[in-house]
Amino acid sequence: MLFRSLLEAEDLSSKRQLEPARQAYLKVLEQPPAPELHARAYYGLARIAVLQNHPDSALDLFQRSLGQSPDGETRSWACYYLGRLFDAQGDTDQAVKYYRSALEANGASAKAQEQARKALAEEPGGKAANQ
Repeated sequence: MLFRSLLEAEDLSSKRQLEPARQAYLKVLEQPPAPELHARAYYGLARIAVLQNHPDSALDLFQRSLGQSPDGETRSWACYYLGRLFDAQGDTDQAVKYYRSALEANGASAKAQEQARKALAEEPGGKAANQ
């Protein structure tokens, strides 16, 4: 049941039906603790916050996702997006930390790792490459 609810939320989100998706993710979080599924729900809520231009909420929600027990794919994407958000704030040190975490996540998404590598290569002054 919980997994089906999560899949429904992810489907709504992929169709850009953001408010119904947000409500569906919140319903997942109301269910008894299931850390990996709750991690995905927080991640989904964070993505919606990004799309709705709420970076502070997105930061909090991505970090909550990491505070659960996310699978490698969710962990790598959450770290990548945290890196992007810190980059946007001009916090290069934190951005580099999260991009590297995306690369190091067990079971990471190959696409998330590719994006993290690109972001590290684009850091000003080659800082990421030199650390």
